[in-house]
Amino acid sequence: MPANAAEDLLRMGEVKINWTMCRVKPKVNVMLCYNCLELGHHSDICKEKRNDRKCLNCTQVGHLSKDCTSGSFCATCNREGHRTGSTICPTSKRRIQEATWNTLKNIRKENDDEIVLKEINEEKLVDPDMDMDITSGGECGSNN
Repeated sequence: MPANAAEDLLRMGEVKINWTMCRVKPKVNVMLCYNCLELGHHSDICKEKRNDRKCLNCTQVGHLSKDCTSGSFCATCNREGHRTGSTICPTSKRRIQEATWNTLKNIRKENDDEIVLKEINEEKLVDPDMDMDITSGGECGSNN
């Protein structure tokens, strides 16, 4: 999609597709490094040693998440009970929301136009074992 068309859709905030009104929100990709489990970069540019790769479940070095027998631990918020990249991590949610707002601010600055900022719900984080594109919530026609 051309950038100017995407910007117009963001400004409108919603679009009618057939009989359904769909919210339009920016997609913000927050990178998760599979090597050190930090947000903001990928493993191919990670400064930590490759052989020190951490488990996505417990954050310990020496095994992968598929072989993990420990309880889950989040490297982002340093809490037990969920793993890094989990949808219930309050720190990840906050960082993703900040990245989304920064994206909206940059769009505003580039276009010098007023964009109506609608409520942004960041509740659909992708499972860390899958593709790490973490997107803003709500699909067309959903009640999210």
